[in-house]
Amino acid sequence: MSSLAPNPLEFAFIDVSERDMDFLLAEEIECDQEFVCWLIDRTDGVSAGAKVVRVGRSVVTRQGETDLLVVYSTPGGGTRALLIENKIAAPFTRLQAERYRIRGNEGVRDGEWSEFATVLVAPQKRIADKTSRVFDYQISYEECEAAVSGTGPRAQFKRRALRAACQKARIPGIPKVDADHTAWFAAARQLSVAEFPDIPLPAETGRAFNNAWLSVILKDYPLSRVQLEIKPGNGVVDLRFYDVPIGDLRREFSTLPPGADTDQAKSGKSSSIRMRHTAANVRIPFEGQEALMRPMLQSADTLLRLAKQHRAGIMTLLGYDPE
Repeated sequence: MSSLAPNPLEFAFIDVSERDMDFLLAEEIECDQEFVCWLIDRTDGVSAGAKVVRVGRSVVTRQGETDLLVVYSTPGGGTRALLIENKIAAPFTRLQAERYRIRGNEGVRDGEWSEFATVLVAPQKRIADKTSRVFDYQISYEECEAAVSGTGPRAQFKRRALRAACQKARIPGIPKVDADHTAWFAAARQLSVAEFPDIPLPAETGRAFNNAWLSVILKDYPLSRVQLEIKPGNGVVDLRFYDVPIGDLRREFSTLPPGADTDQAKSGKSSSIRMRHTAANVRIPFEGQEALMRPMLQSADTLLRLAKQHRAGIMTLLGYDPE
């Protein structure tokens, strides 16, 4: 049986995804003690005598997803978790860093580990993002490349993959403000303030052409998981609940306002109480469309009041004490 000779050609990485990097890092953590010790020391842990007891990828709870979870023993007899977010080019999602900390605290509460740290692993270019500073530690792919031990083909392959990911990294661009689009939504907000003053729409500071919703995060709820969305161009008003199954939502709101229905997002990550209307045209001037916008604002006001009436039930849906 013949054996393959080492290929002298440089392998071309056509594309490298965050999922690829998840598995690369998971393998290093599970199989390379030198890499594990470096990671523990790099996050201000004590690597001497530490033993990894759990490695998880894409660990999902009601509070979101942890890309990589590493749990290891500590000298005092406890366990420490590293909750790792792996980022190449995608933007940070809503409260992503803060939810890592909440999952860490829940793990302590539930006895899964005795202490934890949140970690962002990303190309150096992405670590400049202000959201990265919310994580306890920021580790660059460039550091990981240097920490991969060995000189053989496997180590070389992993270093090339990390370099390829660094080349793919980009900071999400800043949308270009469209003056006419901004003026449309500023006029819609002015109508809301005048006739429906309880809807806490934020001030209009400049909109990109594709930003076509009026959104309000209801601050009475943890993690901003309840949101009011007015979508003029679709004729839709939603009271949206993140991480709430549609069945649970329907049981809590067995009676809905006239014209309302329930809906689940295609992603399955949220469900909503929805009210439909004749759509407005956000690509022409707002003047003359007040009669189309007014019923949507009325529905938004109705759904806002509904959320206040059901606050205790909504808190239970979100997994919190109603008080």
